[in-house]
Amino acid sequence: MKKHLLAIAVASAVAVPAMAQVSISGRIDTSVQRAEAYDGKSTTRIDDDLLSSNQIIIAGSEDLGGGLKASFSFSSPFNSDMNSNGFNFGGRGATVSLSGGFGSIDLGRSPGNMSNSIMASSVVGNIGNLGTLQARPDNSINYSSPNMGGFTVRVLHALGGETDPNTGEQTEISLQYSAGPLLIRLARADYDMVGGLGAISSTATYLTYASTGSAAGKGDEVQAQLDYDFGVAKLNARYRKMTSDTAATQSTKRYGVGVSVPLGSGLTAAVDYQDWDNNTDANATIGNTDKTVLSLALIKNLSKRTNVYAAFTSNNEDGAKYKDGDTLAVGA
Repeated sequence: MKKHLLAIAVASAVAVPAMAQVSISGRIDTSVQRAEAYDGKSTTRIDDDLLSSNQIIIAGSEDLGGGLKASFSFSSPFNSDMNSNGFNFGGRGATVSLSGGFGSIDLGRSPGNMSNSIMASSVVGNIGNLGTLQARPDNSINYSSPNMGGFTVRVLHALGGETDPNTGEQTEISLQYSAGPLLIRLARADYDMVGGLGAISSTATYLTYASTGSAAGKGDEVQAQLDYDFGVAKLNARYRKMTSDTAATQSTKRYGVGVSVPLGSGLTAAVDYQDWDNNTDANATIGNTDKTVLSLALIKNLSKRTNVYAAFTSNNEDGAKYKDGDTLAVGA
């Protein structure tokens, strides 16, 4: 009888396929802010996503044997400061992947392109965001090579909209080198879409797709990042140039440089400076407007997963349309 039960148990174990290992993780960033708007008025508010972006991540993987692994990931943003929670399942990425000795291939809404990595690289987190046209392109195929002596190559192609293949088409080629304290990233992306690109705003982080129009539009973007960890301090420098051909050529050049210094006992001080140079012939309300952003942050790690911070950001914008806007925030 015992042998019979043992045989049934063994047969059941063989017949039931192994399940993928699934994990749920995420992060939340909420702060109290005293902010001065561009019209000079000030307000006290609760806001989120100051240093990092709120998201819930559901991911899973399975070892297929022979060095192959299948995996999936859904990253979903949400608001933590208002009743309208802003939840968008897979809005920050939704991919299925196959990886092995050849590297990895991701299909879906890819969060892993190089422009997205450079965009989020500043020492003060989201405050130092230089932006990118498409951080997470839809309908994309993303290949990442294995590490080859410190070098990694990525090639991404977004196939465009499901109803119109020319809407949102994107191709990106990028290179990363990482060795010891040094990290270098270079990326170039080309965009081809019906309706062209939206106007470049001097206050917005991103370019936008034009909502109307049928003429083909093109744009291109170049980004670069350099990190070096000196031990006593970490240096970050990043650069972005983007051109859009809506109506007349528009372009924006932005660079940032920052330094973070560990002070001990989980305390880090960081300072970051950005310069935005926006040139447009098509939108007279924006004009050739420049902007500089100085950010200071003091971050205290309470554990591996939890920190508190105080941050100050000063926005200085040229031109009569906008006034300076400063923000003081305390959050976790």
